[in-house]
Amino acid sequence: MKYTHTYLSNMHLFVSSTIHLKHEPEFKCKPRGMFIHEDIGWQGRIEDPRNRLVYSPLRKWDIVYGLGEFLWYASGSESLDMISYYAPSYGRFSDDGETLYGAYGPRIFVEKASIKTQFAPKSGWQSVVDTLKKDPDSRQAISLVWREEDMHKTDTKDYPCTVYLHFLIRDNKLCMISNMRSNDVWLGIPNDIFCFTMLQELMASELGLDMGFYQHNDGSLHMYESTLDKLTSNSQGDLWAPNWINEEKMGMDKIENFADGLSYLIEYENLVRTTTLTSNPALPIEPEAMDAKYPNTCGNISPQIRDLMWVLYYGKARKLYKKEHKEFFKRALDKTFENIQQQCIKDCIAVYEGIEN
Repeated sequence: MKYTHTYLSNMHLFVSSTIHLKHEPEFKCKPRGMFIHEDIGWQGRIEDPRNRLVYSPLRKWDIVYGLGEFLWYASGSESLDMISYYAPSYGRFSDDGETLYGAYGPRIFVEKASIKTQFAPKSGWQSVVDTLKKDPDSRQAISLVWREEDMHKTDTKDYPCTVYLHFLIRDNKLCMISNMRSNDVWLGIPNDIFCFTMLQELMASELGLDMGFYQHNDGSLHMYESTLDKLTSNSQGDLWAPNWINEEKMGMDKIENFADGLSYLIEYENLVRTTTLTSNPALPIEPEAMDAKYPNTCGNISPQIRDLMWVLYYGKARKLYKKEHKEFFKRALDKTFENIQQQCIKDCIAVYEGIEN
C-alpha cells in the first residue's frame, strides 16, 4: 500500500481518503469498543495549501466553524464558551464546564517556562519564529502540542489529537508538516487541514515568505461506523463538489498583512460573538464598526481579512435568524455575498446552505 499521496486540495484529499476508508481500509478494529475502518501511518500532501476549503454537499463543511476554531487557536484560548459558540458538541469533552484540557491555543501560543531549563518563558510559536529567523534551513522549528504529561493524564476527556507542527523553509518557501496521533476522516480532516494551513500561512506572513507544500501525517486515520452508514452507494456522488463549482478557482487568495490583521480579526470575532443585539431581529454588527473603533488601523486591513470578517458576520446571522426569521437571514446572507470578494468563500457558504451561488 502507498502511504504518501499528493492532492490538489483539501477537498480532493477529504473525498479520496473517505472513499478509500469506506471500501479499502488497512484495518478494521474496535478501539474503546467503537468499530472503525483505519489506515496506519497515512500521509497526504497538498501542493497549494490555500486550496483548503471543502465543498461537499454530503459533508456540509462549515467555514464559520473552521474560521472560529482557527481563531480559538490563534487567540491562545482554552475557553469552552468561545469554541462551543461554533461547535456546541465540545461541551462533552470539558472536564470542568469552562475549559478544554487539550485546547491547542495555549499549547502553541501561550508562553510557558521550561520545566528542565532556566530559559525565559517563550511560546512554541515564538520559538519557531526565532529558530527560522536564526537559521532558515533549520530542521528544529517544531511547535509541540502533545506534552509528556498527557501520557500520564488519566482524569480528562480531552486528549489532544495533534502531536506537533513542523515548519521548514525550502526553496525560500515555508512548508509545514502536521503529525497527528489520531484523526477522524469525516469530522476531523476538513477542519484540521483548514486550521493548520491557516497557521502555516500566518507563520509565512510573520517570516515574510510564501507558502510551500502542506503535509498531513496521521498515526491513525479512521472512519467510525456512524460515518460508514452515511456513505451508501447512492450518496457517494454527493461527496464531490457540485458541477457549478469552478475547480480552478477553489483556492483562497493570499492573505495580505495576515500577521498585522490577525489581532483585528480576533477583536471582531469577540465583538460579534459576545454582543447581544438590542432589538430582535436586527442585523449583526458589520465589519465597518471596527473601522470606527480603530480608525488608525483599519487602513492596513487587507481585503482577505475583511472577507473573513464577513464570514463571521454571516455566522452570527445564521445562528440568530435562520430558523425563525428566514427573510431576515436572507437579507444578511445577501449582504454577505455582496461584500465578500473571494468567489471560493461564497461558493463554500452556498454549498453549506444548499443553494447555487
